[in-house]
Amino acid sequence: MLEASSSRGLKFLHHETTGFRRIRSIPVSLLLTVLVGLCATIALFWTSRSGTPEYHWLILPVGLLLTVLLAGCLRDLWRRLIHAEARASESTAALQESEQKFRRLLEDIPNIAVQGYDQQRRVIFWNAASERLYGYRRDEALGQSLEDLIIPPPMRPQVIQDIDRWLRASWPVPSAELELLRKDGSLVPVYSSHVMLSNRQGDREMYCLDIDLSERKRAETALVQRDILLKMAAQTAARLLKEPDPSLVIATCFAELGQASNVDRVYLFENSVCPRTGALLMNQRHEWCADRATVQIDNPELQNLPYVEGGFERWQQTLAANEPITGLVRDFPESERAILEPQDILSILVVPINVHGEFWGFIGFDDCHRERPWTSAERNILQNIASNLGEAIARRRAEAGLQDSEERFRRLADHIRDLVCQIDTHGTILYASPSFCTMLGHENLAVLGRSIFASVHPDDRERVIAVCRESLERNTVGQVECRYQDAGGAYLWLEAVGNPLHDAVGQIIGAVISSRDITERKRAEQELRLAAQVFENSREAIMITDAQTRILSVNRAFSDFTGYTVDEVIGQTPRLLASGRHDRDFYRQLWHAVVTTGHWQGEIWNRRRNGEIFPQWLGISAVYDSQGQLTHYVGIFSDLEALLRRVRPAPRGFARGAEERP
Repeated sequence: MLEASSSRGLKFLHHETTGFRRIRSIPVSLLLTVLVGLCATIALFWTSRSGTPEYHWLILPVGLLLTVLLAGCLRDLWRRLIHAEARASESTAALQESEQKFRRLLEDIPNIAVQGYDQQRRVIFWNAASERLYGYRRDEALGQSLEDLIIPPPMRPQVIQDIDRWLRASWPVPSAELELLRKDGSLVPVYSSHVMLSNRQGDREMYCLDIDLSERKRAETALVQRDILLKMAAQTAARLLKEPDPSLVIATCFAELGQASNVDRVYLFENSVCPRTGALLMNQRHEWCADRATVQIDNPELQNLPYVEGGFERWQQTLAANEPITGLVRDFPESERAILEPQDILSILVVPINVHGEFWGFIGFDDCHRERPWTSAERNILQNIASNLGEAIARRRAEAGLQDSEERFRRLADHIRDLVCQIDTHGTILYASPSFCTMLGHENLAVLGRSIFASVHPDDRERVIAVCRESLERNTVGQVECRYQDAGGAYLWLEAVGNPLHDAVGQIIGAVISSRDITERKRAEQELRLAAQVFENSREAIMITDAQTRILSVNRAFSDFTGYTVDEVIGQTPRLLASGRHDRDFYRQLWHAVVTTGHWQGEIWNRRRNGEIFPQWLGISAVYDSQGQLTHYVGIFSDLEALLRRVRPAPRGFARGAEERP
């Protein structure tokens, strides 16, 4: 473009100089014409004297008159040429000014990205809006080809074909909505229009005018999401009206809500009051979690968490005032970030649930992958669902209050699988559920009147009595795990939870104890502890990876053999130990055996942290779950060189021979 502008300037200067010379030559021609006319008249007059005398006197005035007329015509022509040249000069200057204005307009237009391309699709013009839209500076874009710069690979053949057809057959490329490439590799939606022009040399140039549609697309997406959320809110309200138990609706509602809002977690917390201090506590009751996030429903820090002492006093005050908590976690107070950041939460939206006008709990959204601004539609829908949940919970409470608590307890206890019994303040059994008698092998009448502590294992009895006494004295829930003897003399592991029982005036008259058989769980825990001890104390190095071969755990022997600490290898792959002695065929055969047979073992050379290469005997096993899905790999190896030294002294030159092995 700069060269074309310079060429046009030179042509204009040459044109002006030539015109000036031509105009300046006209007065000279006029003078010569007058001289020639005068000379011709005088010559004619002189020669006519020898002719007819009566006419020769006319020759001089007629010749002079003709000379004057001819001079006047030339003078008028000269003036006209001067005016024409002046008008041409003014037109050329106006055209140049117009071109400069148009160029500045294209350069400075803020919301339309304009690019120019020559017949080879090379960039010849790139305005500031194009720099902002596509991320390329002007000096980076000039000279680059259109298809390599902003056209996604799948579109490139068609774009080249369309432009070539336009150049050959004058078949324009229609305007359209496209997704083009930015410098960072992301796609940007644009509305692209195209114009074909010819420059002064007759070469055709294509100009593209692109309008960024990102904001419009985001608005359209937000409208679609709002409609979906409104529909879900209506469906949730209808389900809560039909279903007497809100918890049965929550699971389905949360899953649909999380997927529609593209969040990582949707959850519900219920408030409770600490019986000792009276402090308000939060307890997570329900959670839906996306596959890409970590489940938090089993996080003990989210159970019985005090608002004030736990650092969430701001939440208690804001939510109790029926206002939402929303924003980016990095902007929250440090006491709140201490709980939220370990859950990988970047952005959070929480709205209160009120039951009978009281702050009952809250429902919330977590986004763990982007710092998103929550839309008003998301806030309004979540508040609407929270309001419906509050009404459903209040209705549920009212219905439950109409039933007789004692009868309900008896009916529940008679059919529950847990071991349920009622004791007085001394521990005497007053009632035992059928499951209590069946599981322990006792007759119902044989159990009644006995002490609940009589069948507790002697090693556990004192601890159980202490927990029971503390529960009754402090009017709190007591929980304990202990061994309990059945009718055959065998001991079962039970997890017992005791709730104080009150009479009509509020006096403690005993407790209701619900127990669950956890024998199998205890056995599994023992096996896990044993496996952990074997893992940690094994003399052979053990490495466990996930299905993608990322290292999850190593034992102490691994660190001793390789020199790597646990923190250095967690998250790495076994390639960390590669010595470079084995080619691709070796590893291909190794993994083929693991995949097809589930196991491989053999000699392999690896590299320690200090760079030393050593031989090892390695066994790799694939681990599958109950559905046959691959979950882990387990590698066990021993230092072959050290093993050989223990079996027999290393022969002279062993190290040298080891280094020479392939």
